Order: sequence, then structure tokens, then C-alpha cells
Amino acid sequence: MNRVAVEGAIRGRAQVEIKRLNEQLTRENVRMSSELEVTQRLQKMILPCDEDLRAIAGLDISGHMEAATEVGGDYFDVVAHHDGIVLGIGDVTGHGLESGVLAIMVQTAIRTLLASGRYESRKFLEVLNRVVYDNSHRMKSDRSLTLSLLHYQDRFVTISGQHEEILIMRSDGSLERHDTIDLGFPLGLERDISPFIAEARVPLGPGDVMVAYTDGITEASDDEQRMYGIERTVESLAQVPPTAPTAGYIERLLGDVDRFVAEAAQADDITVLALTWHGTTVSGSELRIASQLADVFGALDRCDNLLQEAGVPAALRSDMRLVLEELMVNTVEYGYPDGRAGQIRILLQPQPDVVVVELIDDGLAFDPLHPPEPDLTGDLADREQVGGLGIHLARTIASEMRYTRNAHDNHLLLRFIYPNQDSSS
Repeated sequence: MNRVAVEGAIRGRAQVEIKRLNEQLTRENVRMSSELEVTQRLQKMILPCDEDLRAIAGLDISGHMEAATEVGGDYFDVVAHHDGIVLGIGDVTGHGLESGVLAIMVQTAIRTLLASGRYESRKFLEVLNRVVYDNSHRMKSDRSLTLSLLHYQDRFVTISGQHEEILIMRSDGSLERHDTIDLGFPLGLERDISPFIAEARVPLGPGDVMVAYTDGITEASDDEQRMYGIERTVESLAQVPPTAPTAGYIERLLGDVDRFVAEAAQADDITVLALTWHGTTVSGSELRIASQLADVFGALDRCDNLLQEAGVPAALRSDMRLVLEELMVNTVEYGYPDGRAGQIRILLQPQPDVVVVELIDDGLAFDPLHPPEPDLTGDLADREQVGGLGIHLARTIASEMRYTRNAHDNHLLLRFIYPNQDSSS
């Protein structure tokens, strides 16, 4: 075989091998793209939605997460718990598939811990650290996580865990920076971080706004590699009017960061979480009953006694009983067909000029605001079916009624404003 033939044969085999490798690479890219897409969808699915955040009485909470790649390593969550509201914000080192999977693990672990009992920051961070440490080693990954847990209860926020600074814009225009460096240790680096865990308790008054963020904000860089930094972050938030909703703080900050980086590519995930208290308390009395009609009527008596002890006028208590009875009976009848087991929670929050009531149940989706208002013209006796009159009466008596539903529960928020005239209690 001459030299030309040999070279031709070699080129032919090389072309076949290149084609095979290209096809293999294409298959691998398709597979990896599919895996990233699934993980990205999972991440978006577990983020708290606006509807869930709006359902938290007395608080205005907003959050935003924007991944630098198809899958981000940032994490945030907001969970309403019987011990208060627990907010988490964290940042897994790096981004991409491994970081996104670890962020999902953390979200699942926190919600599992909350479902299993009381909130305890030290216990939570110790357990979370072991979860991240063990899974990182199992994955043969060097990923770690900075994480702050923020526990809101009775007008105070308890901060624990090491992450970025927590910023608080006071209603008087002042701004506070709370460093978290001494409140914890990055999760996943050491087997035991218990000696490093600490707490800081900060009051949150009416109109005060708390903002937490990941370093995707402060480390955002322009074309000249200048970082946005904490000082610009503080200046941006200070420009927001004190009466603005929390979403306004996030929009302002993200807009200023975008203008700063201009055409530069986003190099890291960006997450911002904001909370404000409107001045209404979420503390009060809570009753839990089984989804049985007999339990409903017993709970109504207990509610009346608690409201009487709180000094709620008799006329308002009577109106509230009518509304609660109608709503809870409907909940049992429509939310738990065939007598299926379940639980109804009643939260009573008496305040100086209003009583806030929350009804939370784990039954089937049932929106009392959905049925149309009944036709009230004509003689009731001439109609075969009244249908909807009870719900209409409840909507008429209550000063405000809002319904939301998350993945598992119906949540009904009711407000009853005190009558203008004095009533004996």
C-alpha cells in the first residue's frame, strides 16, 4: 500500500472516530441538559409563591431568586409555623447541578425539622450541618453553605447562622447593619459546628423593613471588575420610601444592581428576601380541633370565652360566632367528604379596634368567596333552594375575608372591626 493510500485510510478512520465522539458528546449534552432542566424545575417549584407569602397575616414578605446558570446554588424559604415565621436564606458554594441539588436538600431538611416540632435554631443548624456534611462527602463534592435562619415572633426577629449582613430600615429613616459572622459557621466544612452557633435578637417595629441577600448582590461586578459592594446596597435601600411595600425594596435594589453591571454577564446567583411588620400582632390564642361537627360547636364556645376574656364586645362576639359557625360547618361538610379525618386550626388575635381570625384546614380545596352572591329578590318561601345565603351572610358581616390555598391547606383570614357604639361585654 502506497503512502497516499495509508494516509487516506488514517484520515478515514479519524473521521469515523471524530463523528462517533461528536455523536457521543451530543447525547451527553442532551442528557445533561435534561437533568439540569429537571433540577431547575424542582428548584422553582419549591420556592414560596406570592400567594403563600400573602397568606401570612400581619406581615408583608417578598422574595426573589435569579440563578446565574440554569441551576442556582442560592436558597430561600418562608415557613409559617405555630412558633412564628421562619425565614431561611443561604448560598451554596459555586452554582450548577451539584449546588442546586444541595440547596434542595437544605430546603427539604428545614421543612422536615419544622414539621417535627418546635423551632430551635441551635438544633436546626447542628442537624443541617450534618446533612450537608454527610451528603457532600457522599457526592464526593467539596460544596459548603452559608445560611441564616430568621425567626419572627411577637415583634422580634432572632437571627442565627453565618451568612451576609442582615439590614433593617427603621420607619424613622435610620438603617442598621447586623453582622452574622459570629452567629455560626459555614455548613458542610466541619462535622460539628455547635461551638460556633449563636443568636442575635432584634426588635421589629411597625413599618420597619428587614432585608437579607446573598453575595450575588454585593459581589456583582461591572466590566472593569468593580464590585457593587455593601455600601451601594445600603445606599440603594435607603432611597426607598418608608411606606413602600417590601417588593419595592427588592425592585429598587435589583434595578440599581442591573444598572451598575450594565453589559457585564451575571457571574453569581442573586437572592433577596424582605419582610416588614404592619403593626398588627400575629400572637394570640390557637385552637386545634378534629374535622367533626361536634368539635366545631365545642370550639365555638371556647372561642366565645376567649374573646370575652379579651374584652371583645358582646355584639361583635355574636356576629363572629355566626360567621365562624357557617364557615367551619361548610369546611367540615365540603372539605372532608365521607367523614375523612383532618384538622382545623383557629387562630384568634384580639386587638384594640379589630379582631383577626385565621381558619386553617387540611381538607379539600374550598373557597367560600367563590360561590356567587345569591338572588335575594322575591319571597324566600317561593324558592325551592336557598343555596349560598349562609356564606353571603358571613361575607356581609365580616369586615374583611381573604382566602388562599397552598400545597396542603386552606387558609381563610377574617377581620372583624369593633362597632362604633359601645357595647357591654
